[in-house]
Formats: sequence, structure tokens, C-alpha cells
Amino acid sequence: MRRLICSVIAVALVCALSGIARADQVVYSTTGAFSAGSSSALVGTGPASLALNGQTLTFVGTAQDIMAPSLANMGQFTATTSTGGSLADFSGAQFTLTITQSIPTPAGPQDVVANLSGSLQFNGSTLSLDFGTNTVTFTGGGFTTIYYPSTPNAFATPGATAIAATNGGVAQMTTLQGSVNIIGQAEPAPLPTTAGLGLVLLGGLGFGRVRRMNLA
Repeated sequence: MRRLICSVIAVALVCALSGIARADQVVYSTTGAFSAGSSSALVGTGPASLALNGQTLTFVGTAQDIMAPSLANMGQFTATTSTGGSLADFSGAQFTLTITQSIPTPAGPQDVVANLSGSLQFNGSTLSLDFGTNTVTFTGGGFTTIYYPSTPNAFATPGATAIAATNGGVAQMTTLQGSVNIIGQAEPAPLPTTAGLGLVLLGGLGFGRVRRMNLA
């Protein structure tokens, strides 16, 4: 009898803890788009790209399913060259990051979308994407999710991402990093069926034991 009781308790606890773990789950995806801004770069789509003087800079978004708070991958830049041009040519161009997050609601998961704009700046040796202090915040499902793109330190003030230049004609890739934080607590999920059954069994076993003790 004790073994049966312990087994039921273990099942109930595992199911309950599984529900708690999902509270910090964040499912999101990203896309990006360039605009020429004050540069003379040619803008392309599919994927998003800039091109000028033999240099090309592209961005490919990502889809992630993470447990927050956490560092986060927000997509990837790739710089290529055919003539040895300089990434300085892209200085002044603008970049928009679009973040789509799936938020739980009573009617089921719903997508929320927000854009974040940054600028490409060349400081004499390095091309950087700078979002300033901008962040993206989504509220829903009983909690608030905050995205910090280009953060050198997790959950800190956003900074700039240095984009690697080509090296001897070899394409160079740079991951747009950031961090995702959660404030509040997600709405509790319904008690899993297995856990509920376990609690019912526990109640029945306890009642039977008390009844036998009273009859003794």
C-alpha cells in the first residue's frame, strides 16, 4: 500500500512541476528589413539585404522556444564581398527588427508583433548596429516579456552589435544577440488530468485508511 501511495504522489508532483516549468516558456520569431537611410546602399528583400561597391550585408531571422530569463538569439547577419569594398559604405542605413511572440490566452495561443528600429554606424574600423536604449515589451497571459536586443550583458541597457567584416573574401557571420526577461507570473495552467487523478486516488486511499481505523 505504501508503494502505491508513493507512486501516486510521484506522478502528481511530476505533472504539477511540468506545468510550473512552462510558465517561463517564451516562443518567438524574428524577421528583419533594411532601408537605405542616409547611405547609398541598394536594398533587397528575401532575405533582407544591403549591397554597395561589391559588399553585401544580409539578415536572416530565427524562430526560438526558450525558457526565460535567458540570453537569446535574434537572427544572423552575413557580410560578403566580391571586390574588397568596405562595410563603411553601409553607415547611415537603417534596420528594423520585427519580433513575433506567441502568448497564451483563454482562447488559445495568439501572436503579438512589435518592431524595433536601429541604425548602422561606422566608427572608423567597425560597423555596428545600434538600437540605443529601445526594447520590445509584450504583456499577456498574466506576465510581461521584455526583449533587450544587442545587450552585451544580460538584462542590462541595450547596446550595439558589431558586425564582422569579410576576411580575405570569406563571408563572415554575426549573430544578433540579446536577452529576454519575464516580469510577473504566467497564468496557471489547468491541473493536468494525471495529477488530478493522483490527488483523487490519494483522497480515496486516505479515506479508506481512516475508515478502517475507526472500525478497529
